[in-house]
Amino acid sequence: MKPRKALITAANPAKQHLPLQAIANAFGESKSVIEISLDEPFDSGIESIAIVVIPGAVEAYRAAAGPHAETIHFIEQESPRGDGHAVWCARDFWTGNLLF
Repeated sequence: MKPRKALITAANPAKQHLPLQAIANAFGESKSVIEISLDEPFDSGIESIAIVVIPGAVEAYRAAAGPHAETIHFIEQESPRGDGHAVWCARDFWTGNLLF
């Protein structure tokens, strides 16, 4: 069975700005880390991606997502309880119960 969904956890308050930084990709193009991180799964056939972010960071991540901005789901993790909690916050994304 081929995976159709992917989840990126980016809600660590100490590292929240790293995915927003611009770097050069393998082709020398300047892109944000989050845009490069989204290119790979979409290029491999993933159909839907959610990103778990801290409250209030959705617009910054949407702006950094480049052409993927309108195709990804954002989930806010209300309190920094770790990656396990971030995955739990995305439970509706996995089950298809998101109301976007």
